[in-house]
Amino acid sequence: MEDLFVSDGPPPRGPFESEWTVPLPRPAHVMRPIRPASVAIGAGIALAGQAVAIGLGLFGMTSERFNPPGTYIIIELPLQVGLMYGSLIVGANWVSRPHLDRGIGVGLLGGWLLGVAGFLAVSATVLGR
Repeated sequence: MEDLFVSDGPPPRGPFESEWTVPLPRPAHVMRPIRPASVAIGAGIALAGQAVAIGLGLFGMTSERFNPPGTYIIIELPLQVGLMYGSLIVGANWVSRPHLDRGIGVGLLGGWLLGVAGFLAVSATVLGR
């Protein structure tokens, strides 16, 4: 009985051969370059959002219908918070995901920071009058 499971010959061939193969290992780290054009696109998106937000705030402040004191702040605060969260979440997602272009994420983050500087300059000018 013991001799039934012992084989001294070659491994079986034909329909009994295994068709499963081991997949190739994934590369440990693939360097994805940051392209300047992608950074410019991301910064343009963030700066366009800042321009729209500042324009809405200025329009609300100069409108005859909405002219109580602090209208600019009331309009700008939620817009700036929304831009902040949107830029940080989307920008960090684009930077960290391996299948997305990192340059757009870097541009979103950098463009948002430049937009905040512009927002602060416009706010100081508008509120200082």
